[in-house]
Amino acid sequence: MNPDESPLGYIKRLTQLNNYKTMSWLILGANKNSFGTKDFILGSYLSHQTWAAKGGFSVPCKYADRIRNTHLTQEIRFCPTCLKEGEYWRDKWVLKVSMCCTKHKVWLVDRCTKCGVMNRRVDKPFLHCRCGNAFSNNRVKACPENVHTMQCFLENRKLPSDCLMPSENNLTLDDKVKVIELVTRRVPNHRELRRGTNIHLNSIDLGRDYVVDAANTLFGGTEGFIAALKTLQAMKMNDSDICRLIMFYRDFYSRCREPCFEHYKQLLEQYVSHYSVRPLSRRNTLFREKAIQGAHWIALHHAVRKYKIPKSTITAAIDSGWIEAKLELKGDRYYTVISRPHLETRMFFIKAQMTAVEARNALGVTKGQFVELIDSGELQEGVTAPVKGSCSTWRIPEYTVETYLQSLLKGEMKEGHDLRPIQKLLQAWSGRYPELFVTILRSLKAGKVSYMVDKGLDGIRAIQVSESEALALMEQSSSEVFSIPRIAKVLNLSEEFVYQLANTGLLSVSVRLTTPRG
Repeated sequence: MNPDESPLGYIKRLTQLNNYKTMSWLILGANKNSFGTKDFILGSYLSHQTWAAKGGFSVPCKYADRIRNTHLTQEIRFCPTCLKEGEYWRDKWVLKVSMCCTKHKVWLVDRCTKCGVMNRRVDKPFLHCRCGNAFSNNRVKACPENVHTMQCFLENRKLPSDCLMPSENNLTLDDKVKVIELVTRRVPNHRELRRGTNIHLNSIDLGRDYVVDAANTLFGGTEGFIAALKTLQAMKMNDSDICRLIMFYRDFYSRCREPCFEHYKQLLEQYVSHYSVRPLSRRNTLFREKAIQGAHWIALHHAVRKYKIPKSTITAAIDSGWIEAKLELKGDRYYTVISRPHLETRMFFIKAQMTAVEARNALGVTKGQFVELIDSGELQEGVTAPVKGSCSTWRIPEYTVETYLQSLLKGEMKEGHDLRPIQKLLQAWSGRYPELFVTILRSLKAGKVSYMVDKGLDGIRAIQVSESEALALMEQSSSEVFSIPRIAKVLNLSEEFVYQLANTGLLSVSVRLTTPRG
């Protein structure tokens, strides 16, 4: 038996290899009663059978969890590529929340792409559909990265470093399944909100949207979790006045009591404390406004105007698998339509990804100053640099920018006689003190310099600091260093002559390595 093989799949594989007409007699006890077809029961049963031991069977510890039927799928799920590599069922395919193959990063398949039929696990089909089509011949589709991360969480694999959930979480498989199912019932989606039921995960087609939203919430990092909270706050529960956010954190705190959820709870408490409180258009005059607004598909160019999201941002979300899109032929040209529910329920998550230009504008800094923030490590949480040789761009989470700006103003504001905007100080003193910009920001975070905020401006450009205190900090943090051009200007000498003085040792020289800004 393979280490990751399903006990039921093992029984069916033996039945096929030995040309048995039925597998029933293999799972009958001494009293002629069937042991059933649940993996954890069969795993315990097979561990006591001598014929199974001779075949190399040993019950893995993963079957120690007695997972109820409501958490298990009744239909066969599989990865066609895995079946090509090894003709046996993987044990992880039996869970309703398992919809991704971690090895190949594709969606699992539960419906024959030839005849469209779903085959039950207890029925005769093993590696072929009733129509004769081999399961390994079915088409596969890549799944989003966060869905892959959630499947790794289920399989006790290592999680990314920026994930809120630690890899060492001490959760049982049953705990993990229940947490994911809880979030799939609470996260924003365009179907009716359900409580205490898992029928929305009975098939891949029905559950895909729920799983994507749950993965973005739990494994999309800080920005993914915050984006889900913003969306929930903006939604009502059915026709009542109860905010979906309230229902979410009530259930989340009730279900998620383990220490590994501490990061989520901290963010949730911070957010609540700060913020509690074919497509149709109006050209279709025969339709009522309610019908137009409720249409599933919306043209891409209409969405850009209506929701005020850049076209490039929506296109990137389509490429990442967050928004479903398709091409429609109208007249003699094609145009793109996107899923309105996907856009509306994932809008905060999509808009949370800022480009470098958007981040610079929000921070109130120049391009050079933005590079200084990145190079010095001031901005790093969730920041993704563009990949060389590709069309990718900078991705900076909106939450990271907001948190950084808030961290600069922790100290008490004080009035001073020499308060000047940071940009003015840089114009006057950055030639003498190259590290002045980063030093001022770090001093603000540490509360070492007096400041005021001009409410008429945004970001760092609105901050005014004490010039004397800032210069005093620069004198303390670094020795007096001048560039060759500055020395030449002060002494009224040519730069070439100053370089000769430095080369002969008449001037003390230190070398500063600068980061290319090309």
